[in-house]
Amino acid sequence: KGQAILEEIQQEVSYNLEVIDIYKDDELLEKYQLMIPVVCIGDEEIDFGQLSKKKIQVAIENKLA
Repeated sequence: KGQAILEEIQQEVSYNLEVIDIYKDDELLEKYQLMIPVVCIGDEEIDFGQLSKKKIQVAIENKLA
């Protein structure tokens, strides 16, 4: 569901999307285990758990501005 939200936003705002499987990285899994899914822009955590399309889209647009 998280990836679907990001792909939906990507149809409205052009940006590069990198999907990382947290389960394949012990360090990331330890850091984010209860927060999955997690959306980050660079090193900044934007949203996690129940993702908000609006919150993520605003963050992406602000980062691109």
